Amino acid sequence: MKKSLCGAHPLALALLVMSTASACAADKGASDQTAVEPTSVRWGLGVAVNVRKSIYDGVGTRSTALPLVRYDGDVVHVSGNQIDVTAPSVGAVKLSLHAELPIGEGYKGIDSPQLAGMADRRSAVMVGVASSLQCELADLMLTWLKSASGGSHGSAARFGAEHAFRMAPMTQLVPHVAVSSFDRRYVDYFYGVTAAEATSTRPFYAGKSARALEFGVRLQHAIDLRHRFQVDVSNTRYGNGITASPIVAKSLETTLKVGYSYSF
Repeated sequence: MKKSLCGAHPLALALLVMSTASACAADKGASDQTAVEPTSVRWGLGVAVNVRKSIYDGVGTRSTALPLVRYDGDVVHVSGNQIDVTAPSVGAVKLSLHAELPIGEGYKGIDSPQLAGMADRRSAVMVGVASSLQCELADLMLTWLKSASGGSHGSAARFGAEHAFRMAPMTQLVPHVAVSSFDRRYVDYFYGVTAAEATSTRPFYAGKSARALEFGVRLQHAIDLRHRFQVDVSNTRYGNGITASPIVAKSLETTLKVGYSYSF
């Protein structure tokens, strides 16, 4: 049976990015053949608020505020909860070692009556590889990450695309879409119910691999070269491996992200 995009294997998504590289390289023209001068290091500080309407039963909307730190060097790049160490490019494809701490994942047993008696599920640092490819039609991004500090011990892959539309000299509107794939360990940790946690109204559930489709739009506005604002609204629809869990109430999750940064 033919698989949909949401069911595609992460390796297939990687091949899709690589196969598009030659076409995107042609868009850039001969100027790419010259060496690129090292970029100057830039620092940035700011704050962001993440508001997520959870899919967990009875949890509702949760808000998280966090400081933002940005550092753009020749090799190391830091942006909020993410760190990249760039590697040699493969043609038009940019590669990096990638680490991030997901925001808003998991829950505490006290978050809702439906989760009472459940052990806390906590976010963990995820590490892996990332690649990106800039085309005229869209910017493509692919990441593969695995838990590196406990938690689920699982892995997740994500393939995304976005395109920026300039609305004004200092304002951009960026629609974006992404497909994510979570392995069994990841799903079992965040959405499974162990035998010890099972009740008459919350049966045992062993998680299985699942996919998710995300779509949204981001507004980026710069007051000047130092002050920048960003607002991002997205919806993520989760697949059956997650929504079949007895602690999940719905399949659609809405997230609002608002951020401000100052560049030095």
